[in-house]
Amino acid sequence: MGSSTDAHKLVSSLTLFRAAATELSQDDNNPDFKRLSDLCESLLERTSAQDYPPCEFTLERCDQ
Repeated sequence: MGSSTDAHKLVSSLTLFRAAATELSQDDNNPDFKRLSDLCESLLERTSAQDYPPCEFTLERCDQ
């Protein structure tokens, strides 16, 4: 990442994509959405280990 701003943008996007994919996988029972949700979760675990946890601002807007 070029800066902490870039890292925060990435984490916010991953947080949003995880929420959307999780909801879509439940609604459509589509394995592609489940895989995307799992991938986002895995990446968010890695970013959390580097002090960039899932974006609270995004989570609040996704009602999670």
